[in-house]
Amino acid sequence: MRGRAKAAVLVLAGVAGAGAILVAQGGAPQAAQGGRGGGRGGVQVQPGEPCPPGTTEVRPGRCSAPEFPPPSIVDYRPRTTLVVPAHPVPKAKFPVIDSHNHTTVNASNIDQLISEMDQLNLRVLVNLSGGSNPDSVKQKVDFIGRARTPIAFACSPTSRGTGRAGRGGPRRPSPTWSSPSATAR
Repeated sequence: MRGRAKAAVLVLAGVAGAGAILVAQGGAPQAAQGGRGGGRGGVQVQPGEPCPPGTTEVRPGRCSAPEFPPPSIVDYRPRTTLVVPAHPVPKAKFPVIDSHNHTTVNASNIDQLISEMDQLNLRVLVNLSGGSNPDSVKQKVDFIGRARTPIAFACSPTSRGTGRAGRGGPRRPSPTWSSPSATAR
């Protein structure tokens, strides 16, 4: 029992000595110097004062440089946590209409696009990238009419040139839907 009492006295003396050293040095160390976001120095700022460039507020009134570089979307590789059996469906059982698509349709890709639509059982594709320029819309409608494609273009109506007060120009209707061949298939 005497040995344990001596050990307890030594521990208490050690704690008291450490406390005396801290008091002599000006108090306990700041909490921001240890743990997360601390230990790398930092800058003390007054309340309401912004952090210096290249730093961020890690504790109230304490700014520090970031520990890690900012993340990049290029490096983002999410891992799925969903655990379910896969049931890929290579082709729709019934004919499908894709009612919202933004694709470029031209002579260089029309054959591949129609082939892919046939493989998926996609009967009509509604391309919402029709635009509002009447000349451009006419070119697109003429092209899909010549190619006999199952593609409909949705065009953006415009109020320019409608002849209303303040709009100017002659009255000219804007195209809204164009599909000369959606039912030709």
